Amino acid sequence: MKAIRSSLVLVNRQPLTIISSAFALIAMMAMAIAMTATPAQATTRYAYVPNSVDDTISTINLTTNLVTSTFQITPGCTPIGVAVNPNSTINEVYVLCAVSNQVLVLSTAAPGTLTLLETIQLPNSGTGPDDGWGIAVDPLGHTIYATLYMDTSTCAIDRPSGFTSVCFSSSGGGAKPLGVDFSHASTTAYIADAESNQLDIVSVSTHAIQKKLAVGTTPKGVVTTPTGSYVYVSNGGSASVSVVDTATKAVVATIPVGNNPAGIAITPDGTKVYVANSGSNTVSVISTATNTVTAVIAGFNFPVGVSVSPTGNEVLVANYDDGTISVVSIPGNTVTATITVGELPVAFGKFIK
Repeated sequence: MKAIRSSLVLVNRQPLTIISSAFALIAMMAMAIAMTATPAQATTRYAYVPNSVDDTISTINLTTNLVTSTFQITPGCTPIGVAVNPNSTINEVYVLCAVSNQVLVLSTAAPGTLTLLETIQLPNSGTGPDDGWGIAVDPLGHTIYATLYMDTSTCAIDRPSGFTSVCFSSSGGGAKPLGVDFSHASTTAYIADAESNQLDIVSVSTHAIQKKLAVGTTPKGVVTTPTGSYVYVSNGGSASVSVVDTATKAVVATIPVGNNPAGIAITPDGTKVYVANSGSNTVSVISTATNTVTAVIAGFNFPVGVSVSPTGNEVLVANYDDGTISVVSIPGNTVTATITVGELPVAFGKFIK
């Protein structure tokens, strides 16, 4: 219609009846097509929830809020960490096994189901389970970071080279890495070190630690803003969230939240941060404009994992104690559905694609 309107403006300079009639006919045809055209179908989003005790992954259709399939993992995995590939052309989700120290590469190409593509074996200290917890994918979809809590290391997995991996110490002896996220430019990673109460700022190209920044007590979850300007860190031991300016590499705000905050997520527009408070059975909603809590949502059962839909319309919360997922509406911040999944879901990471 814009092109037709431009043409009519030009025709009006030299009014020719025949041309005006032709354009009028074209306009009428365009309107008829627009009125009869079938609206584009909305993309169906899916959530992928690891269930730690029964070694399964539940796939949830977010249009119907129903579990469409349950993928059985080889026993002995204890899946905890999860990360979808943010690249729209790569249909994969990655699940980190806490006990077997494996990363499962699963295809999401077939809607509503999962197919195992590859199993990546990460190093094991030999002293027992290394408690793989955090896993994240850079915005380009090329680099995966997986943290091994007891092994005090983080493993970088390069997807383009066929999922080759290299592991590095998060910050020396006694380090206990948990949550991880990447900068908007995919050049920097941010790792929560629960033992040293620090945020490790890491160069993705070299895997070298650029700075160890003091945050709150027992930092767990990490999320960066869409612009990459700030990092939000949930501090499980101090019931707070630290806000880090990525330009100055300094903490610019500390926000009180509920007890034992763990999972943390941000809306696609970067205006709200959601924090799962495991010890309070609540979710805190933080305004990034003011760095204050604007709402507290109750009614959860030891919430751990939290993830916001790419549409920004809803946030999903994993209830560890009762094996359910709560669907919370945005901007209403009300629980609109409760979905039963497997036993003891943690879902630590970004699990909606």
